[in-house]
Amino acid sequence: LWDNKIDSRGAKQTVKMCLDATVDQKMKWWGSQVGGRSKSDCTHETVTPLPGGGWRFHAVCHMGESGTVTSDGQATGDFSSHYKVEVNSVTEGSPMAQANGAHTTTIEADWLGPCPPDMKAGDMQVGNFKFNMLAGADAAASMQGDAAKVRAEAAAGHVNPADLAKLRAQAEAMKKQMKDVQQ
Repeated sequence: LWDNKIDSRGAKQTVKMCLDATVDQKMKWWGSQVGGRSKSDCTHETVTPLPGGGWRFHAVCHMGESGTVTSDGQATGDFSSHYKVEVNSVTEGSPMAQANGAHTTTIEADWLGPCPPDMKAGDMQVGNFKFNMLAGADAAASMQGDAAKVRAEAAAGHVNPADLAKLRAQAEAMKKQMKDVQQ
């Protein structure tokens, strides 16, 4: 169980993520360059090792109607008990005015130990809200509209309270869809 403390433009939140080897392979943060994605909307992606450990990365990604995000950052730590990711990004062309411009996001993550019994691999918990990243990703792939924009902004580290409310509504729709599929 990873405890992630995220600071994006002064907005702080804690996210708990339950990962196993399978989920880890599917959700690699460094993307298609290392094999984490089969398709990329990024025209430039570089990941280079840092002297002494860690990684430096650069990406220019086209997020469809949500604009273009240019990100530069680094990830450091031992990656088994702790890591830190610092990202400086610039978004251009987003219809959400608050998303455009320069943004800094820092993630500090600590390994807490095995996942508790009420969480399974792929589960992510934000406050009292819990969902499975893999089930959500599969369901989200078939959905359109505002939720796609919110997901793109979240991936770029640009989420404000209104965007988060939209994301929660979309997650509830995905949750309902998953229940309908399971019945």
